[in-house]
Amino acid sequence: MTLALYFQFALWVIAAVIAVQLIQMPIRKRCALWVRIVLWIVKFLIAFAIAYEMIADASPLFWNWGYVFAGLYLALMGDLLGGLFCIPYIVKKNINKRVKDQTAAAVFVTLLLTLYCCINAGIISPHELTFTSDKLTSEHKIVFMSDLHYGSSQFASTIEKAFKEIEAVQPEAILLGGDMTDEHTTKEEMQYLYKRLGEMDIPVYFIYGNHDRQPRGSYVGGAKYTEDELVQAITGSGITIVRDDIVQLSEDLALLGREDPSSSERKDPSALPQYPDGAYIIAVEHNPYLTEDIQKQNADLQLSGHTHAGQLFPLRLLYTGAGLKVVGEYQEGATTVYVSPGIGGWFYPMRNESHCWYEVITLKP
Repeated sequence: MTLALYFQFALWVIAAVIAVQLIQMPIRKRCALWVRIVLWIVKFLIAFAIAYEMIADASPLFWNWGYVFAGLYLALMGDLLGGLFCIPYIVKKNINKRVKDQTAAAVFVTLLLTLYCCINAGIISPHELTFTSDKLTSEHKIVFMSDLHYGSSQFASTIEKAFKEIEAVQPEAILLGGDMTDEHTTKEEMQYLYKRLGEMDIPVYFIYGNHDRQPRGSYVGGAKYTEDELVQAITGSGITIVRDDIVQLSEDLALLGREDPSSSERKDPSALPQYPDGAYIIAVEHNPYLTEDIQKQNADLQLSGHTHAGQLFPLRLLYTGAGLKVVGEYQEGATTVYVSPGIGGWFYPMRNESHCWYEVITLKP
């Protein structure tokens, strides 16, 4: 993310606010109260549909015109919230004052919402977790990072600050949970990221997500790098790629890294290597939704990302209502599943759900 892109993003927000307010002025001046209530509901549904397409579905239109729709989402959400604040004025007979009040409130709330979304997206915090098990014979500290989407939504300085904090923690290992890059990441950005991670002098293990290999590169004018170039950048930096395999981290601790389900090469749980006897098993699986596989794998702890905790309201409510794992701890059989909101975000420099964090995990006997 650069200042130029932030400026472009701000222009689209301003344009969307102006368009949304101008379109509604005739309705606010002439239409009955019930019409305006119906309009409020329609605006919410449109904002919800845009949020879903921006984050969850992401059709080619949203990949190429994402900032336009991001501006429209913010303009609609600001207008909706501004309208709620103006309920006491909506039924007043002074139409000119009513229109001015609603317009002013919508513009002001949109400004606040935009500032919050952008600032919140740029906050990366450590999130400390502790898990205990009789299988562990000593204490371990690891760091889990997922969904950085390098080059998309974070300033490089923000990411560098987080990396320095992680280096100061001095964990035994860093686990990368997928989508560290995506289709918007340039080859140079991808190479720099893994070079920087490899310089930490800490063992780093990489597990694929659904965006790392740029499978939808055609949506944005073509992939910026090949899979061979990605593998070379990762392994050439001393980082270990774990694909449906097990790595012994210590005598009492082992890592199961799962290939992403978007890959045709993903193995069935029955084809995975046998677990080391008596070891505590951490499974890293980018996608947390694969309930059947989680139960078959029977790891002690699964670390996942992918969801971004919804990233934009009201997606977190939607996922939760659908019974999906969104953020936090869940239990699947004998496996504790932890879903991270991610250290970055998908494409847009905005979040109004959980802010970004990486996990500092302590494992204790």
